[in-house]
Amino acid sequence: MCDPVSLACQASQPLCEACLIPLHDEIKETLSAYIHVRRNRSSLTTALNDLRDTAQKVKAKVEEEEAHQRICNPDVRRWQKKVEEILRECDDDQEPQEPKRCACLCGCDMDLLHRHRVARKVVQNLQDVNKLKSDGDAFTPPFTHEPPQPMVEEQQIETPTIGMESALSQLLSRLDDAEKSIIGVYGIGGVGKTTLLKKLNNKLKENTRDYHVVIMIEVANSETLNVVDMQKIIAGRLGLPWNESESEKERSTFLRRALRKKRFVVLLDDVWKKFQLGDVGIPTPSSDNGCKLIVSSRLKQLCGEMGDKEPMEMPCLNENESLRLFRSNLMAEVSAAIDHDSDMRGSAMEIIRSCGGLPLALNVVGCALACSTDAEEWKQAATAMKRHSWRIHGVQEMLNVIKFSFDKLQEKQQKCFLYCTLFPEYGSINKELLVNYWVAEELVSGKSYDGYPTVTKLISACLLQRSDTEPGELKMHQITRQMGHREATDEGFMIKSGCALKQAPDVHRWTESPRISLMSNDIRELSIAPKCKGLLTLLLQNNPKLRHLGPKFFRSMSSLKVLDLSRTAIDKLPDCSAMVQLAYLNLSHTPIKEFPKQLCDALVQLLFLNMSNTNITELPKNLWKLKKLTHLYLSETPALKVIPHGTISRLFNVRFLDLCRSHYGISELPDLNLEMLKDLELLVITIYSQAVLGKLRRSDPLARSTQRLSLAHCQGMESLQLLEFKKMRHLKELYIDSCNQLQDLIVDHVEKEDTGIPSAKKRDDLKLLTLAFLPDLVRVSLGPAPHRFQHLRDLTIKSCPKLGNVSWVLRLESLERLVISQCDGLEEVVHEGSDTRTNGAPEVEEEGVEACEQRRDGFPKLRSMVLSDLHRLRSICQSKDLPCLQNIKVERCPNLRRLPVGRMPKLEQIIGENEWWEGMPPETKADLCNYFVTVKDDDRNSRNLQPQ
Repeated sequence: MCDPVSLACQASQPLCEACLIPLHDEIKETLSAYIHVRRNRSSLTTALNDLRDTAQKVKAKVEEEEAHQRICNPDVRRWQKKVEEILRECDDDQEPQEPKRCACLCGCDMDLLHRHRVARKVVQNLQDVNKLKSDGDAFTPPFTHEPPQPMVEEQQIETPTIGMESALSQLLSRLDDAEKSIIGVYGIGGVGKTTLLKKLNNKLKENTRDYHVVIMIEVANSETLNVVDMQKIIAGRLGLPWNESESEKERSTFLRRALRKKRFVVLLDDVWKKFQLGDVGIPTPSSDNGCKLIVSSRLKQLCGEMGDKEPMEMPCLNENESLRLFRSNLMAEVSAAIDHDSDMRGSAMEIIRSCGGLPLALNVVGCALACSTDAEEWKQAATAMKRHSWRIHGVQEMLNVIKFSFDKLQEKQQKCFLYCTLFPEYGSINKELLVNYWVAEELVSGKSYDGYPTVTKLISACLLQRSDTEPGELKMHQITRQMGHREATDEGFMIKSGCALKQAPDVHRWTESPRISLMSNDIRELSIAPKCKGLLTLLLQNNPKLRHLGPKFFRSMSSLKVLDLSRTAIDKLPDCSAMVQLAYLNLSHTPIKEFPKQLCDALVQLLFLNMSNTNITELPKNLWKLKKLTHLYLSETPALKVIPHGTISRLFNVRFLDLCRSHYGISELPDLNLEMLKDLELLVITIYSQAVLGKLRRSDPLARSTQRLSLAHCQGMESLQLLEFKKMRHLKELYIDSCNQLQDLIVDHVEKEDTGIPSAKKRDDLKLLTLAFLPDLVRVSLGPAPHRFQHLRDLTIKSCPKLGNVSWVLRLESLERLVISQCDGLEEVVHEGSDTRTNGAPEVEEEGVEACEQRRDGFPKLRSMVLSDLHRLRSICQSKDLPCLQNIKVERCPNLRRLPVGRMPKLEQIIGENEWWEGMPPETKADLCNYFVTVKDDDRNSRNLQPQ
């Protein structure tokens, strides 16, 4: 039965509304709520459901972004909390206390006051819910932001650190001494100096002691100081851009200028030879600037040469500490067995004493015996530790200790480890390159990724380490390398990498070597004809002066499987027909112009062929004879014009095909006949025809494999819509070049990824876009977020004369680098007014720009901006903050007289011509004079600021 009060209210509604007109608004709203209580309850239920949907969408997006180590926007977090509170409150009100009712048959409410309270509460909740729903809909992704550059980057310590408390306390005491600006720590290899510095680094994260930045660098300059690697680490920690074309001296000047503005602590680990801090870019610490330098070395004298005349010694562990550290590596049942078995306990103590209190040795041997409960095996291990009668204090003892861990590996794993010794002592080892070498030598079976478990095994055995700074890079402890070098030498390896050689070793030394590494030297020619039929690997890369190989150089290398000639000056190969077992050939970054057709008959075992960054003009017709080829790299080949039809499509085992930025482009549909490549995993290609592009994007296997795409000279293409690329789920880089009729680039909204899709099949984010030589391009239209440019980091626009402004870049919230050049119509980078007409072109509407222009943080991540040959450019932007911008480079922009002064808190450099700078307004020069750097004459058209 209906509530009579409600019926009466409904019946009297017209009269009430008429009577309420003259009443106060508050009274009117109260009576209206009383009358419409049931309708308002229904509206509230609907609004709550809508709010839950909005909250779920926001939550999913926040979780997705937080998974990439981003920080939730405080406004979004506060909104989520309010939503939780209102939903909980409304859920509690869903079952209100039942009001008292009359005993009569009508059953109407006796408590009219209760009805009034409920009605008022419902109206208030409805207003609150609608307000939150509106606020949630107004949020635009991303809902998070990048965390600020940390003052201390935590170092991972993979091994236990027992017995280091005293040394850490002593080091902290020296750090707090205002009179000590340079602190040295010395000790034998493996004693724990690196771990101590890592613990100090992490300790400073808890208490920075008012330092602005703490930088830890592994130097390891046993032969050559790795200046570039050190500079990369410093630039990365400071969040500065990296420019490959700059000289070491230019970068050191740049870095010193940046570090002088900060109170820093620099930790230099494993220094072998004295060097000048200024050559790297580190200002000299002093009591005046409050900065500190910590140097660790095996040599006490070296610490003195670097500036600490009274360095602290890193002591070895005592027996109790050694026992604790050793046992921390053992499984619980093994540790228990030692307690109950006197023979095992005796063997354990012998092993521990043999380690001499060296933490690295204790960890390595502990890992090797971690799972063994066999007393006999422990006895053999103790004997093995004392196998050699000669015992030299420190390093040589350690070699024997690590040798024991090496002996525990399987035979092929040992060979894989010894392969690592072919690389120079300084620097790191690229994991992908290493594994490809292993596959070519059949040290691991199957495809490349089958080698990664071996990498993991070597890391778990403490024989390899992951790089602290570069993902995908590996490194070796110096002591481990010495042991490996000794084992490799015993097996006949010739290892002369990074030794500054100007001539090759004597030809007679080549005869018995299974593997030879002469990489990273200054060798100019190899006119010899070595007889080395047992040679499996020859690494000659990074000899930039090597121009000549003798005509008979490869004549006796019938067993050779790996040949790396990359980054040499060789422009022609001698006779290679004897290398019938070759599986890996790298000719990248050489001036070579031809791949000899006779090689295709000889190299039938070839798996990897890399001719990227060469001057090759065409591929031989019989390339298809390389039937086992799995990796073909032809990127950055500006002279490559001819690939005979059917050449690549008959390489049925190819899995990686890279033709990015090659002069060769596919213009005819038959040339894209790659569907036969059933194993294709990565495709990087240049397209010259709109019809070919249409076929590519319709072909699921090819589209799915495409990771980089270059569109060039596509005649008749007036509009390009990125929605057409939806099957290219893994497209990361897009280059659009010389498409003369292209007028519109349309970037569509991208639907949210289904969380149920396997990660391997999820869409990758487009990271890089280049628009070049597009004479008719007038519009780039972005759909509502999220769009396909949502995560774009690098944007280059060159020779697009009809662009009057590029205000749409405001919506690229992940953009880190912006390069604009030779755009004659560009007057403003970001248009500040309402009129966007330029050069008589029709008005260009940039979707979403008005909303973006209301925000001050239009470029939240932009770090580097390059503007060149923009003769009409007047301004960059006026009302936008550039919170992360560090570098601006301006060349030949004579009318640019306005910079966003005061809106660039992280600015490090403004690079430009003196004439241009002198023409800037006096107030601009006064505010920014400390940042201006004159561009050099020989630097023009070559330097290019890039983010790290």
